[in-house]
Amino acid sequence: MTEFPIKKTLISRYFESIRGMPDILDKGETFSLTDGSPIAYEVVPFSIAQMKAMTGRSDDSINSMFRGLKVVDRSGRRTYDFSSVPMETEISEAVPDYISREDLIKLTVYAITRSLGASNNGAAKVDEIVFQLKNDAGIPDDFMPASMMEMVEGRPLSDPPSLILNLQPSFSEGAIFPIFRISGELPVSVGFLTCYPKGFENDAKLVPEGLIKSVKDEFYLFTKEPGYQDFVAGRVLRSVVFNLERKKTRKLSKPLFDDIKIQALKKIGIVDEVNGSYSIVEALSLEKIKKLASELESKNHRIAQDWKAKMIKLQ
Repeated sequence: MTEFPIKKTLISRYFESIRGMPDILDKGETFSLTDGSPIAYEVVPFSIAQMKAMTGRSDDSINSMFRGLKVVDRSGRRTYDFSSVPMETEISEAVPDYISREDLIKLTVYAITRSLGASNNGAAKVDEIVFQLKNDAGIPDDFMPASMMEMVEGRPLSDPPSLILNLQPSFSEGAIFPIFRISGELPVSVGFLTCYPKGFENDAKLVPEGLIKSVKDEFYLFTKEPGYQDFVAGRVLRSVVFNLERKKTRKLSKPLFDDIKIQALKKIGIVDEVNGSYSIVEALSLEKIKKLASELESKNHRIAQDWKAKMIKLQ
């Protein structure tokens, strides 16, 4: 088993985050993302299977960090008994005045998780968290941290143990934790997030509504920059290619192609206008448009990465 560079501090904070949860947080049936077959799952925050999925670490490795940590049977499952060893008291961390936009999003996810989890033993459904942020802030998938979208897009988890590292704000020792749906010993998907409630000192900066507004304002500022039209063009070309391949049409009709999208396509020089009607230039073959779409997709990735990396002052 490959062991990830996960610190004892992070695991201690996870233990503290789930301390008040029931033995079984959730159970049910889902479907294999590989072949569509039904899969029974359980969400057991204290289980050895959860810890392996979250950290990639073996029993021996966990035991070497917390000597004397006992494994017990709870509800017929092998789980850790956190009362068997004392947990270190963790110091809350300061939220810096200047953070990256990606860290702003992660901090917002932390605040939403803490708020929603307050009425559910500290756990909140991952899709409710992510879509509250996305919908209220109006931010496209491209500008969300990849780890956030992987949890809700219904695709197989690429690397469960790396997920916990990718969820953390860069200035945190451990604040956000995934709780997996487990089938047997294998993680199927992320069902819930929980958080270390004492993770940060600056409680006044951790109001979900205020942080969501900050994300929304940051993205709104971007829509006024020249790069936004390039981004829109890259996104809209997917629809153009679809129309050419499936519908055999070059017309750019509303509501799919609104004024903002048409202006973005005009900017890259692929639109003809006749008597107020718009269409893709006849001289451009489908192959050329596909090539342009591929180039702009790559550019969009860079645009989104640059946007997330920019440092801002946290209000």
